[in-house]
Amino acid sequence: MAVLSCAFFVISSVIADESDRSFSQAVSAYEKSDYHTARQEFERLAKQGQAEAQRFLGYMYDKGLGVPRDYNKAISWYRKAAEQKDSAAQYHLGLKYANGHGVPKDQKQAYIWFAISFNNGYELAADPLRVLNKSLSTYDRQEALEDVVQQMEEYGNK
Repeated sequence: MAVLSCAFFVISSVIADESDRSFSQAVSAYEKSDYHTARQEFERLAKQGQAEAQRFLGYMYDKGLGVPRDYNKAISWYRKAAEQKDSAAQYHLGLKYANGHGVPKDQKQAYIWFAISFNNGYELAADPLRVLNKSLSTYDRQEALEDVVQQMEEYGNK
């Protein structure tokens, strides 16, 4: 039994190292504007469930980097990463709701995602959260805060 546990640990470590190496290569390609290579690698990793790759892929579709701009695909990838507690993806999902890109404009949903992102340590979410805090009605803000508390259990704190 100990041999099986040790073998599983070694195999898991090798797979994790390969995934990290692939992600680093994808980021390097992205930084060199080799979006074709970056998209291929991010997509492969994203389909395996890697949240950071899902976020990068979402961003590429969001901005049309090496792919046609597609807010629906961007939102889909952002949501997958956000549900895995990726605070940057949560922020970008908030932006989509705040601006109505690919989803109906919804200030309460934007507030919820910005609040979750901020609570998960993404400081860029503070400014839009502050703006929405002032613009939402007391009732809508209270409703949103209740949703934040509920959703933090699911999407909060890595």
